Amino acid sequence: MGLKIRTDLIRRYKTLHTWTGVIAGFGLFIAFYGGALSMFKQPIADWASPTRPAPLADGVDRDALFARVVEATPDFQAVRVHLDSDARVPGTVVLPTGRDDTAPVQVASLDAEGALQLRERTPTPLAEWIDLVHRTGGIPGDPEIGIHVMGIVSALYALALVSGVIVLLPTLAQDLLALRIGRNRKRMWLDAHNLLGVASLPFHLVMVLSAVVFAFHHDIYDLQDATIHRDSPVAEAAYAPLTPQPVRADALLGPGAIVERMHALSPEFTVTSIDYRGGKSEADGTRAVTAVVQGHAPNRFLRGGTFGVAFLDAGNGQVIGDGFLPGHQRGWSHAVAAFFALHFGNFGGPGIQWAYFLLGLVGAAVFYTGNLLWVESRRKISRNGAPPALQTRSARNLAAATVGVSLGCVIGLSATIAAAHWITGRVDSLLAWHQGVYWVVFALAFGWAMWRGAARSAAGLLRASALVTALIPATTLLAQLWPAATALDGVPRGYAVELVAGLAAVVMWWLAGVSARRAARVPVDSVWSAGMRASAPVAAQAQVEGG
Repeated sequence: MGLKIRTDLIRRYKTLHTWTGVIAGFGLFIAFYGGALSMFKQPIADWASPTRPAPLADGVDRDALFARVVEATPDFQAVRVHLDSDARVPGTVVLPTGRDDTAPVQVASLDAEGALQLRERTPTPLAEWIDLVHRTGGIPGDPEIGIHVMGIVSALYALALVSGVIVLLPTLAQDLLALRIGRNRKRMWLDAHNLLGVASLPFHLVMVLSAVVFAFHHDIYDLQDATIHRDSPVAEAAYAPLTPQPVRADALLGPGAIVERMHALSPEFTVTSIDYRGGKSEADGTRAVTAVVQGHAPNRFLRGGTFGVAFLDAGNGQVIGDGFLPGHQRGWSHAVAAFFALHFGNFGGPGIQWAYFLLGLVGAAVFYTGNLLWVESRRKISRNGAPPALQTRSARNLAAATVGVSLGCVIGLSATIAAAHWITGRVDSLLAWHQGVYWVVFALAFGWAMWRGAARSAAGLLRASALVTALIPATTLLAQLWPAATALDGVPRGYAVELVAGLAAVVMWWLAGVSARRAARVPVDSVWSAGMRASAPVAAQAQVEGG
């Protein structure tokens, strides 16, 4: 049984669902696949980091090293103190050269005589690059443009979700859990598409709403400031920290005191880093310094991808901003943090991370099967012994583009991950090289698919995906057998990235075999047949495409 809806309405919603889904599908595949990998940014960044953090010298604690750094650079713009150093962190106390986490930093340490040393190091940008691909859909150029485009794509996808559910309502009971595998390929792909879509519908709704908020929240703030909060301090008071009191550099609270203050403010909050940000110096040598404290709290919504934030006066420890501190958010700040946390999946621990990872892969499969349905719905079938029908150019192109974009993204991300240990320390701009590797590989895969067609390129690109993904564990093995070959220094603390990449490579190789067998078995008039004609006389082409 199902809900009765007028046939003409079903037809209109089906058209809306089809075209919004096809238009948004390419960007959403990249966003969902990149987002699945972004759920494990820290393990990927740890894997890509060539060296371990520089340890403190014997008998030297963070407070003492911080004091030495401040004494040597009293006019610092920023000093960052890490309290949970991992492989991504090049040192315990560093001086960033910019607000970007991928910019070079100066690492503070003491030599054998106790003298302060500052050495420049560049953190790995790999995890941030994967996340940027996820947030922009891989669109090159200004990230803000890509983010806004993906916000529009997400809004289109919201229409596709709503219209798709309406289309499915009349036959919901009989089609929901059906997966009819047989000669009717369109029915099989439709069942798979419906099953994946409905099973992950709550997740997709969360992604749609949060992605739109993520893309346009600054524009929403600006609109509110110009209308609702015009000439009012409400917006600033909710988010922006107050100005700290001027203080001399030698009177700043050390990291230990800041941690104690945060523990008194929020016992469940674990501090991971403290950024001391200095303002303009006054005539008497004092200046305002803000302590930006990052950390996390169990089972709390976090405003950042993996952290919450509090702002303290670095001179007296007073709280000057807690709008992003987990458990202390109020009103709009709590609502916005909820949207961001639901998008990032930064609540609930590893279980939520793995669930988001798998749902991200399922989401990518939904867009892939949706495009296949569009192709199958336009397939021209030969009947009564007639010669094989030539498929329309639009069907052939969409099938090839689906293969090229999807597998180009997969191969490109695997290639840029595998390249990390080969380019770190050997090139000047790591981020530019990671971007170049991704885009060159993506362009080659897409061009190959468009040239060879969907059927002839799919199996080969899947094998390429498997081989390139297998380079990730192979790189670790090579680094241990021949350390000089790569930039990796030491043995990884865990092998999660290698295990997942190895399993993914096996699955991709198996899918390549399935794709090759399908291309050999399907009717020759299908776009998924390796024997399908790629071209035809102009007259026949015009006849087919003219209907």
